[in-house]
Amino acid sequence: MNKKDNRNFKWGAFFGVIAPFLGLFVGLQIVPFLGTILLFPSVLISKVSGQPLGDFSTSLMVFSFILSIIAWGGIFVLMGRLKMVIR
Repeated sequence: MNKKDNRNFKWGAFFGVIAPFLGLFVGLQIVPFLGTILLFPSVLISKVSGQPLGDFSTSLMVFSFILSIIAWGGIFVLMGRLKMVIR
């Protein structure tokens, strides 16, 4: 990983901290589709475990929060690399 990848991962991780909360409020009140996109790590865990998002245990919530940070960090790194390839 180069310096830009580290920077992109940090921004993605920061977004991953905010995205689940933003996804809940945006998804419930404004645009459900956008909320689903922002909550995709939690929705993925919900589908795999067969447990509704509202019935998550504390450990499952913490796991989905950590997965959100890692997933969004990875997405930001991939988008940064794609941007470099396009240039």
